[in-house]
Amino acid sequence: TETATLCLTSKYKNSYHQGIYALSDREQWGDHWNCWTYRFSYMNNAFSDSFDKSNEADIDECVIRPFHKLDSVENCRIYYTSSDGNVVEPGSNSFNASIVSNTYENGQGVITFGGELTSIGSGAFYLCSTLTSVTIPATVKSIGYDAFYGCSSLETLKFADGSKLETIGVFAFSGTNITAVTIPATVTNIGYGAFNQTQIATITIPASVKEIGEQAFSDCSQLSSLAFADGSQLEAIGMCAFFGTAISGDLTIPATVTSMGSNIFGGCQLSNVYMSSPDLSGISNLSFNGSGIAMIVVPAKLYEAYQSHFSDIKVVPSDLNEWKEYALGRIESTMQTTHTFSDTDKATLTGYINTIKNATTFDETT
Repeated sequence: TETATLCLTSKYKNSYHQGIYALSDREQWGDHWNCWTYRFSYMNNAFSDSFDKSNEADIDECVIRPFHKLDSVENCRIYYTSSDGNVVEPGSNSFNASIVSNTYENGQGVITFGGELTSIGSGAFYLCSTLTSVTIPATVKSIGYDAFYGCSSLETLKFADGSKLETIGVFAFSGTNITAVTIPATVTNIGYGAFNQTQIATITIPASVKEIGEQAFSDCSQLSSLAFADGSQLEAIGMCAFFGTAISGDLTIPATVTSMGSNIFGGCQLSNVYMSSPDLSGISNLSFNGSGIAMIVVPAKLYEAYQSHFSDIKVVPSDLNEWKEYALGRIESTMQTTHTFSDTDKATLTGYINTIKNATTFDETT
């Protein structure tokens, strides 16, 4: 039986960085090609390998030609620390790639996988109470349900530079002790309760996020500052998303938001909320229930719609001159109808016009 032999010398070990590689070649035998691929990894100064070739019996010589690094080692690892200096054991079936090793040396834990990590599945680190910090590889696109739920000692969460994360799942980091987080600019969905009952103090929602799930940041008692990045694509904010937080002061809701649940900011101390979405059909009139809101500020042309929708909240136009122009236009349009006005009515309307023209505050125009 013909056999294939491939020798890897120290030349390769010294010349290439850690990672997962593939050597491939093909040889023509008569009217067909025999192809083979040699895939191996170089981790922790050691090689591990597997040999997979399509027609082993016909190959009696292997010549190394292409040499291609498939995966960066950093994308095959989760770095972490633990409170007791011991290995933290995640669920073995919670990742898209198999765990090759899990070590803890010199105050650093490293979980190495047999390929690039693209997903951290449901319950991966569920109730791992000794986990204190974790760095998520850049290639991870989704973090599943309960992935880090109840990791009560977890204070530091980092996403590697160039993160491709898209989805943060239901209760993914709920019940952790995270004090700060920078959500990657690629995330589109923050799931139900994803960060609730954490110690986050400030949060900026990236422009890429389209949906913030119900209770996503609820009961984060230290959360006092919320901002939405410029160019926000946000469409929906779920019920009680920021309920029980300490958010205060002025807040601008992105104009792209067309869906808002009830009690989103219950327990907060909002001042002026700036809104400009023209579509209120999916926005609950109880969105600001219990929020301490002072007023909603809107473009003049949306004033009447918002005043009607949020009947229990003071609504004011954002620009006095714009509002005066809008209001005068409405009155003048009324006077130009075919309706016959009495002299008294005409005098009243003329009085309104003069009052609005001379007004220096919005309240004077009402």
